[in-house]
Amino acid sequence: MAWYELTLTVRGMTCDRCGERVRQGLLEQPGVLDVAVDWCCGTATVVYDAEQVGPEQLLAAPIFAQEVRQEAVRHRYEAALAGGPEERPWPACC
Repeated sequence: MAWYELTLTVRGMTCDRCGERVRQGLLEQPGVLDVAVDWCCGTATVVYDAEQVGPEQLLAAPIFAQEVRQEAVRHRYEAALAGGPEERPWPACC
């Protein structure tokens, strides 16, 4: 198993609930171990098994491919690689 950490830039998050929806949407992807979302900064840091999923699949996750309806409000989230396609082995060592 090769675990990696990757940070995505996510547009469209406006509150904690948005961040939790994005987090849950990414956790549903095969091979994703953990997701930390900062909706204020618009980032999602994903720890994943590179043998099961890669950056392309994370960017194509259904949470980014569809509109999410919450009460009377529609949400649309968009993701991109933050700062380029840098993958870091996880856990990051000193």
